[in-house]
Amino acid sequence: MKVEEREIPTVIAELYLCIQNVEYIRTHEPKNLKQALKIWNLMNK
Repeated sequence: MKVEEREIPTVIAELYLCIQNVEYIRTHEPKNLKQALKIWNLMNK
């Protein structure tokens, strides 16, 4: 997968790990994960 094609799949994988209660996630784009978690939490209220 090309570098420019990795952003969305990476955020999806990181979000999945958060939902599975993984204790630590190493990310290069914490802002993207934070936004994804915010949306996830709003959708699951």
